[in-house]
Amino acid sequence: MAGGKETPRQKMIGMMYLVLTALLALNVSSTVIDKFVFLNDSLVRANNETAERNVQTLESIKSTVDDTGNREADVKIMEAAANLRAETAKIVSEINSIKDTLINLTGGYVDEYKPEYVGDAKNLTGKTDYDKVGHYMMPEEEGGEGHGMRLKSLLNDYSKLVGETVAAFGAEDSEVAHYQPIALDADQDPVYSNDPNQKGKKFSTLAFDNSPTPAGLATLSEFQSRALGYETRALGFLASKVGAGDLKFDVIQPMVRPESKYVTAGAKYKAEMFIAASSSGVTPTMAYNGNEVTVVPGKGDVYR
Repeated sequence: MAGGKETPRQKMIGMMYLVLTALLALNVSSTVIDKFVFLNDSLVRANNETAERNVQTLESIKSTVDDTGNREADVKIMEAAANLRAETAKIVSEINSIKDTLINLTGGYVDEYKPEYVGDAKNLTGKTDYDKVGHYMMPEEEGGEGHGMRLKSLLNDYSKLVGETVAAFGAEDSEVAHYQPIALDADQDPVYSNDPNQKGKKFSTLAFDNSPTPAGLATLSEFQSRALGYETRALGFLASKVGAGDLKFDVIQPMVRPESKYVTAGAKYKAEMFIAASSSGVTPTMAYNGNEVTVVPGKGDVYR
């Protein structure tokens, strides 16, 4: 799963997914299939929570931009964030459509069962069907229908879009590099690249071959989780850029400026009292008679 902004729950679910996938490859009993039902349920709930948080982040960005006067630079960030939210929602919706297709292909739900959400893996008629998911998703040259290629393009185009979005607003290369392609062939995936049993496998074969229906649904939910994780990180970055050009004063100092250095006997002392503010994040350059002077938190020292 995507790193960076993952909650402990998301990290735990990601680990469960890897373990169960390994067990499934060993043809462990139907008990493992039931575990995929529970895993898919957890993934869907976690994904919904992540999507809600991302919506809240977008609303926070919009509110901040509005409060600061809808300046052009900030409006561009807000529009980029809104576009990213829309593209993520599209990805989630597209994958939900694939889930529904797989459920229908494997017989739908048992009589009178009302699914709780799109792609509900409970009470499936084809819960133990190991063929139809793989056939639908795998490449045509391997005897499948090739729909996994569309999913691969969808996911990897999305990860590219996210990287380009943050790069456009000054993200460093190390940040942009986080948004790697999500759908990888075995030779590209660090988890499988050195596994002789997976060598040469295409993405869709690696992800869906010989998968019972609940495992296929959980795999799709995990891809949704990765996309949502990318969005969370990118929205956090964009939020940090709203008002980034503002000079924020966080060092406040009381100052006294006397009218004269000397006060004659009987005369009144006269001075101005005021507040000086500076930014700890900015060190200004100051000079006296053409020579730079030492600047200590917002103040330059002049000796003559």
